[in-house]
Amino acid sequence: MISRSHVKKLMKEYIQESLTYCRTQNDRNLFQSWHTSQELGDIHKRTNLVEYLWSENNLHKIYEKKENISKTVSSFLNFYAIESQDFSFNEKLFSKFFNFFWRELTHSERICKIVFPLSNFHVSEELRLDKEFRIVPFEQSGKVIDIEERFASLLGRLSNKSVGYLDGQMKMGKMPVGALLIQTFKEKKEPADYFCMRYGNLEASKRSMTLLQSLRLFKAGDIELDLCYTNIVSWFSIGVPRGFSFVNANPFGQKFSLSKSELHALKKFRHCIEPYFLNTGRDAQIDIALDFFNFSYLKLQEEERIIELMISIEALFGTRSEAKYRIALRMANFLAKLPDKKKQIFQDIKELYDLRSALVHGSRPKKKNGKTYYSKEELKAKRQTLENYVRDSLVLFINLRRNGVKVENFEENVILNKKISYEKYICR
Repeated sequence: MISRSHVKKLMKEYIQESLTYCRTQNDRNLFQSWHTSQELGDIHKRTNLVEYLWSENNLHKIYEKKENISKTVSSFLNFYAIESQDFSFNEKLFSKFFNFFWRELTHSERICKIVFPLSNFHVSEELRLDKEFRIVPFEQSGKVIDIEERFASLLGRLSNKSVGYLDGQMKMGKMPVGALLIQTFKEKKEPADYFCMRYGNLEASKRSMTLLQSLRLFKAGDIELDLCYTNIVSWFSIGVPRGFSFVNANPFGQKFSLSKSELHALKKFRHCIEPYFLNTGRDAQIDIALDFFNFSYLKLQEEERIIELMISIEALFGTRSEAKYRIALRMANFLAKLPDKKKQIFQDIKELYDLRSALVHGSRPKKKNGKTYYSKEELKAKRQTLENYVRDSLVLFINLRRNGVKVENFEENVILNKKISYEKYICR
């Protein structure tokens, strides 16, 4: 069994010898890119340390090759150099780093965390959605460095100076962030981790995007999570956002609020619809509608959002002839049970279809009377009405699909057959 104290002693000697060598070379870049240098790869203390670590049979299962351990050891030095910005040895900094290093070294699985800033999202307290996801409030006041330190704390890693620009964008309001989504999961190490950075666990990414989809279908609100910070590779990798965008976060978007009292309903809702997203048996009709529903969240103009949402409706209810009348009739009978509600949906969809036609043909849309134009607030209200119809339709289609019910021949199934009722498939 390898001794932690002995490994720490050898690692300390290795770093001190490296610092001494680099001071003689007077080359800071040499220190910070140490692990990429073949010429300097056989420094005496590192050789002793790697040999000692490789003597532990249990580490063979984790690293497979001695070279992987060597890479891990050198990455420690590289990270130490970037954080310290100095050729002198710092005992306190070294001890802090070594605790992370030991945990990383001796575990075949690691606990990974990803932090997603949520645009237009509000929570007043921390909410635990399940074992993997939790949401915490985020205050944008304070200095950039304070934001960096909070991210580092949430990720369970040391502060990262390289993300200051992006945090600055959040602080200056270019991203309307009101909460942070934190994803925590276990991941098995792979040998490739010690040669290059990977941009995340694909299955974990799929689960986070599924959660975003569930939240959008659960209730209205212009939420987005384009940006993320991660320690998914390992603690000593230089963390950078996997992807980011400032143009997609609408600073004037509708706020999405979530409270503790809604968690039970959200849990039930996710249980109903998320199996569809995580399974391979998908429906092209539903997926096309979902794509354009999500595209509408990326648009800043109400006119654009209406067009995207109408495409979503046509994917679900479309027909080649008498489209306006038949789509309106199908949606009315699909979504409503009471006659008055059916009539309201029927009239709304016909009016929205005329509005969409005017937009795509380059005309400024007029109201039903044909004399006055829609104001921005009126267009927003129309879009919100349409979005709610699309949301309800998608939830129903997904649950019908999950229960083995395929909706076809709308007029015959929905209108003529009075025994059919979709009410039991509404899960919120």
